[in-house]
Amino acid sequence: MVDLSVEVAGLAMPNPLMPGSGPPAANLKKIQALLDAGIGAVVTKTVSVELPDVPKPCMAFDGDLFFNVEKWSEKRHEEWTGEILPALGSRKVPLVQSLGYTPDDLARLIPLFDPLVDGFEISTHYIASSEGLLLETVRMARGLTKRPLFMKLSAHGADIVGRAVACEKGGADGITAINSVGPALSIDISKRAARLGRDEPYVWLSGPAIKPLALRAVYDVSRAVHVPVVACGGVTTGEDLVEFMLAGASAVQCCTGLIRKGPALVRGILDGARAWCEAQGVTRIADIVGTVTPHFVGRDG
Repeated sequence: MVDLSVEVAGLAMPNPLMPGSGPPAANLKKIQALLDAGIGAVVTKTVSVELPDVPKPCMAFDGDLFFNVEKWSEKRHEEWTGEILPALGSRKVPLVQSLGYTPDDLARLIPLFDPLVDGFEISTHYIASSEGLLLETVRMARGLTKRPLFMKLSAHGADIVGRAVACEKGGADGITAINSVGPALSIDISKRAARLGRDEPYVWLSGPAIKPLALRAVYDVSRAVHVPVVACGGVTTGEDLVEFMLAGASAVQCCTGLIRKGPALVRGILDGARAWCEAQGVTRIADIVGTVTPHFVGRDG
């Protein structure tokens, strides 16, 4: 019998799988579908003060590549606090609210959401290049809530390890790594046009293509901080989940895979992770966190 339960920054989860903070948890219907599928915790789509101007279409697949010009939630924060979150009061797994982006935004939003959720994930996607603003942001958030606080870091800013260490010093209870990668560019040659976008052709890349980058980030960050790391980037199978946990992740998010295959993917990922544990003689999946061993063991090895 394999125990898939984990505890991350005080949040008890029946399994390590969460949705990434995007379309898979964009509304009440989608969140309920994830809960019914057996997700280990919910991370909502990111909410901010202002509503986004999102180009349509905002997502496109090119084989296994997934591009997006997605932004934060198109629902007003009043709908989240007044309708969606109260309807989830009977949940049996932790609910983590994703918020963004600036200290001023958080000063307004965190007090509104705090009574309704179990923790916060703060997206730094649009402030990734400023370590000073990042530190101000985490300190602002930390001063507004006693709930677990996860800072989500992108790979496109400065040194992600340095930023993770700064977040820990600022009071973060955990680090989520990574967000979509880019800016990138994809061209539809049949239309001789950029695949997505409106005023500019740039897109963000996610899904399996960024998994090696996310693994590297998780491995490096988990060895530099003393708080748990939540992985995000290219998870579609149970083996992917195991790989990230071996690299140092205490829990693992899936976004692009859920966009493509829906909530049914949850069971497939968990069954795959359980099967790997059984084959390896692992009885408790939390025991594998950060246990990857070097391939090169030296000339005398």
